[in-house]
Amino acid sequence: MGDFDSNPTLLINRNPIQPPLPEGRSYEISPEIIGLVKQNQFQGKPQENPLEHIDAFEEICGTISAGGAPKEYLKCKLFSFTLTGKALRWVKSLPAQSITTWKEYKVAFLGHFFTKQRANLLREKISSFQQGPVEPFHEALERFKDYTRECPNHGLSDGSLWNIFYRGISGKCRFSLDTASNGNFMTKTVTEAKILIEI
Repeated sequence: MGDFDSNPTLLINRNPIQPPLPEGRSYEISPEIIGLVKQNQFQGKPQENPLEHIDAFEEICGTISAGGAPKEYLKCKLFSFTLTGKALRWVKSLPAQSITTWKEYKVAFLGHFFTKQRANLLREKISSFQQGPVEPFHEALERFKDYTRECPNHGLSDGSLWNIFYRGISGKCRFSLDTASNGNFMTKTVTEAKILIEI
């Protein structure tokens, strides 16, 4: 007991997530809400997508309320319940009371788990896109769109993306697009190209 008394740093609130409460207010978050967000957990494994995890979490938070608690406060309080394993160890390693807003939390989380290396690998998947030998056109298109969704900071214009897609599809599919374009798909505007591709 004496060791704890003589070292007050052991007694402080070490929780890194400390969103401010409106003066004189307190909010109780029900176990049902906590159970709901815990159904979608993120461990921090390489194959997990941190952006998709954030999107799913924010979608859930858009459907719940807890006694009038501000949404930003709720997100800060609930997000840690969606983390486990390596991801939970990461959040617990942050300095005490260092995060006070949902934006700070989101930036810290993505900064740690959506690394430059990950972004570079995803950009490479986009730029080297190839339709599979027996992959139907619509499946190739969906896969390409998935790549761009996984890396929203790819830095490529819509025109560049459609150019990459066109170069990556089979000769037969390129011929079909050229035919639908009255000769040359690459002369179409971005809007026209999108309409032709998504017919």
